[in-house]
Amino acid sequence: MYVRVRMRRVLTNALLVIGSIVIMLGALEVGIRLFSPQKYFAVTVNTWDRELGTKQIPGAKGFVICPEYKIDLIINSKGLRDREFPYAKPQGTERILCLGASFTCGYGVQAEETYPKVLERLLNSDEDGDEAWEVLNAGVGSTCTAHQLAFFQSEGYKYNPDFVLLCFSQGTDFWNNIASGLYSLENGRLIRQDAPRTNARKIQRLVKWIPGYTTLFAKSHLLNFVKFRISRFHYRDLAERIQRPQAQSALEKTEKELTHRLLISLRHACASRGCRLVLTAIPRAGTWDWYDETKELIEYAKANDIPFVDLTSVFRTAAAQGVQTVYPGDLHWTKEGHRLVANALYDFFVDKSPQRRR
Repeated sequence: MYVRVRMRRVLTNALLVIGSIVIMLGALEVGIRLFSPQKYFAVTVNTWDRELGTKQIPGAKGFVICPEYKIDLIINSKGLRDREFPYAKPQGTERILCLGASFTCGYGVQAEETYPKVLERLLNSDEDGDEAWEVLNAGVGSTCTAHQLAFFQSEGYKYNPDFVLLCFSQGTDFWNNIASGLYSLENGRLIRQDAPRTNARKIQRLVKWIPGYTTLFAKSHLLNFVKFRISRFHYRDLAERIQRPQAQSALEKTEKELTHRLLISLRHACASRGCRLVLTAIPRAGTWDWYDETKELIEYAKANDIPFVDLTSVFRTAAAQGVQTVYPGDLHWTKEGHRLVANALYDFFVDKSPQRRR
């Protein structure tokens, strides 16, 4: 009898605690909706990886919902936002492996509207071409040149591409190449390291064990409020780690030197696998130009036999015609922006293809 009474008390207390937590969370949810309603809802498909830094989870399904667009993020069995591709390249096929961050992955558009997929359709619709084309979208949001080099060396080369297209994010890649922690410079040499894992990334992995978390993040203002503040801690921790040892001027010099070295290392890695590295970059929205450090990188690439596809003129022309190529708030490319990029790349690749019949 005593044991039953004790168990009943324990169960009652547990239910009271659970009920109190539910009421408290409900009150917080209502409070956030009233006083700080969220405009950005997302379930990430990315995770921390010791070797790659950041990768997309094979088989993951996520989404991004914001005032300007709503997209699904569906990842294939090998971690690409694309259809399934075997590593072995079909006979009579040329492959382009597209590396980049959220612009390449295609935040803002559905998977088939991204520039890699539009480019693939354009190349395969060309009646003058002898070969079939496969264009693989290996873009991963929140990555940089360091992540993309690590990806190619461990995974990307397996697809046996003829070309590797690197889409450089001039607004973020210089800083992120240091912050990633994947590579450092010692006496001009590139040193490979394991990626750091911040507390925010540890929390992110734990959250995925919450039952029904995808549905919760699609609906809950409270969870998304917390999520994006935790993300801020991630970038704060990375910033503190790289800024403590050196002054800002020295940091800027290191950013450029490291980025140049990463680019050359990716070129060498591609050449060793029998493919050609091609560089493009994301123009600054509105002015459609380059920052000074990006201009230096472009000239460095050209001096080192890395072809560069300049997108500034197509965006300027579109802007003059009143075409909306980026979302005003989010600044990612719209469907029309991806189409412009794909057309510019098409003009380049049909001329560079070794199988192209003239």
